Amino acid sequence: MPRLPPYVAAKGAALVFRRRLPARVHRPETPLRLSVALRTRDPREAGWRAAWLNALAEAGWRMGGDLSRDDLAAILKLVARAGAALPDLPPPARAEAEAAIDAEARRAIAGLPNRLGDPAFLDAFGWSETPGAAEVAEQLRFSIGGHLDAYDDALRRGEPPVPAMEALRARLDAPAPARSATPTPSPATPEPEIPAKTPRKPTKTARQEPPGEPKRPPARAALRPGNPDGWQEFAGRYLDRRRAGYLCETPDETADLAVGERFRGASLGNYQAAVRLWADTMGNRPVRDYAPQDAREFLALLARVPAGHGKGRPVPVREAIRLADEQERRAMVEIDASGASPGAIEVAKERARTPRLKLATLERYRGNLSQIFAWAVASGLRPENPFAGVAMSKRAKAARAAAEPGPARRAWTPAELRTLFAHPREHIADPLWWAPRIAAGTGMRMEEVLSLRGRDFRDDGDGGWLVAVGQSKTLAGRRDIPLASALAEVGLVALAVGCGDEFLFAELPRDRERGRLSAHYTKTFGRHRRRLGLTARGLDFHGLRGTANAAMEAGGASLTVRQAILGHSSSALADSAYLRAGPDWRGRRAAVEAIPLWEWFRVE
Repeated sequence: MPRLPPYVAAKGAALVFRRRLPARVHRPETPLRLSVALRTRDPREAGWRAAWLNALAEAGWRMGGDLSRDDLAAILKLVARAGAALPDLPPPARAEAEAAIDAEARRAIAGLPNRLGDPAFLDAFGWSETPGAAEVAEQLRFSIGGHLDAYDDALRRGEPPVPAMEALRARLDAPAPARSATPTPSPATPEPEIPAKTPRKPTKTARQEPPGEPKRPPARAALRPGNPDGWQEFAGRYLDRRRAGYLCETPDETADLAVGERFRGASLGNYQAAVRLWADTMGNRPVRDYAPQDAREFLALLARVPAGHGKGRPVPVREAIRLADEQERRAMVEIDASGASPGAIEVAKERARTPRLKLATLERYRGNLSQIFAWAVASGLRPENPFAGVAMSKRAKAARAAAEPGPARRAWTPAELRTLFAHPREHIADPLWWAPRIAAGTGMRMEEVLSLRGRDFRDDGDGGWLVAVGQSKTLAGRRDIPLASALAEVGLVALAVGCGDEFLFAELPRDRERGRLSAHYTKTFGRHRRRLGLTARGLDFHGLRGTANAAMEAGGASLTVRQAILGHSSSALADSAYLRAGPDWRGRRAAVEAIPLWEWFRVE
């Protein structure tokens, strides 16, 4: 664990604010220290909360004997519980909320009327406990011994403890005992901290099933988008943790900012799409309410979703499926009634079928959702992962893959490349002119090309140049690629030398959500390609990478050399164990020189 800030101590897996009482306020009959759970495992966030509580504690101690130690501790605990939701707020709203909480806490310290005990004040920001949480927690605390551990673990994670305990109770299939009037915990077991109760409306008592009647499945509770117990809120917190650098595999993890950045750039968009599809299809319900049957139903529906869903006007998933099915049915009826030959009818039906999501997309979404639910299990919010064991069989996958149309992406033909490269350059660092040429001559990915700086180009000492790929989505992607002489002759080296430490394409904006340069460029390149009349199916920027690979293979380059140039790891033991740095760059130069760049573009 990183070095903890002042007044922050580690208590097991939890971080707490701990301060020795000043001599002027300490009384012999009270504990010597003040300790408050910070409800976060992030040392930086814990440091901020501790500094906040310390300032409030100093304000209370300045009052001398007017404020008891227990009263001050109660106020600080309430502030810590309220502040646990602040990281989920946007910065402006967080600053406003912090000011509101701080003002109310100082009023409470001064003995003035405040709103910290007002449920309406806390509910406005979502800081209050769920209705009846204190009552349920009090019952569950004295039921099964394992509940106490689940309760403590949830408090250490800064999460509502009741869902974790209810999930454990459901797993053990043990009913909650009747509430004792004056429950007394065992002296050997430390009593966990229970959030202070706030006035609430009376909760409804669950209806008892008649003896002998089988248990009915729990009702599916529909939630508002902002409900902290709902799928959307939980999935949002999961994605926030992944962006912060946590893998979300076990509760005892440390964050790695580099891991968070890679997730943000490479996987965040896929996870967000999976979360939206699940909420749209299965509804925003409590995380513990979903069952394996929901996962099976979701995958069955997902296989029927049109391929273009989500790219145009927003349409609910089930409605999009219904419209696609109806359009396809009508087309089939018209084709059958056309009176054409059997062969023409068969071809017409193939063209009229609505493309659906590919098998690879279905598998990616299933894997994303399974990981999120696995974190819910690790967090104690669910007894099991609904996606565990729910997947297509190998035969079903093979059948679906065989029925899918050909690959949507393909290599460019020489004629298409000449049309693309005939476009004149608008300015010295025109990315529409340079980026396709670099990709075709090196096999680099779009983001790798757009992230190049002048300092990434260097003299190889043997009459040529190397370009270092430092920003890649994989470890194998960090590599040195010999620069084809054709690229050097059209001015790429001169452009790089003139840029120095700056980006080659400094005017390109980054996507705000994922921080990628390719987000905007992809759309720009697509419009540019269509303006040139290059509208054939499967043509895109990434196809230039396949074009380079095919040209190197035709030129006699080995698989190991091509993998090293393209940034793919080798599964061969001889390569992974004894050729970890890849083939020498001199062997790679012959491969890139075999790419017929001068046949594809000419400088007028």
